[in-house]
Amino acid sequence: MQIGKSNIYYIINRFLFWLMLNFSLNLFGLWFSKLLLKEEFVFPESIKNEFVLPILIQSLVFGICFGIAYLFLKNRKISWIAFGAFQAVVLHIAFFTGLKFTGGLHFETTISQWGLRLLSYNGQYLLDFIFINKPLTGVFDNGIFKPDSTAFFYLQWVFSVIIYFTGISWLNEKIADFFSSIKTQAENSEVTINDI
Repeated sequence: MQIGKSNIYYIINRFLFWLMLNFSLNLFGLWFSKLLLKEEFVFPESIKNEFVLPILIQSLVFGICFGIAYLFLKNRKISWIAFGAFQAVVLHIAFFTGLKFTGGLHFETTISQWGLRLLSYNGQYLLDFIFINKPLTGVFDNGIFKPDSTAFFYLQWVFSVIIYFTGISWLNEKIADFFSSIKTQAENSEVTINDI
């Protein structure tokens, strides 16, 4: 493992690209939802708690997962997978903490339960936009969180979020590589011009 200046620069570069990409996609998701729902659109009660803080937490976790994977994996090109794999494990653990087997298999927990809070902090406004025509229904009163369909809840809050995080990490890698290649080409042409 080598922690050199170039490695740290690479990790910070990927982290910042991921932060901007995740922020932009969530902002688009909010904007599209507002356009489609118009008067029925419900604004977040707290921009800090429902938008900024989750994105910062997600980005920080991405940076840690990516950084550790990049430093320790022999094949550094697959470091972007680390965050999606980590989220797959964590989100499934959070999901399983709310499963109940009495009265049939279903998801039921309290609003303040750590697993549900973790799932909500990993929520994505872009996914809310995708599921806008099929909102989650169930009992969400008096501190109880009990969706009508456990399978649909899993699809919306766990599976699609894992796909989103894996997809955005892959896209982040492609975008960062594209801009890095442009920068390298610009530097090479600058060196060539200076040599003349």
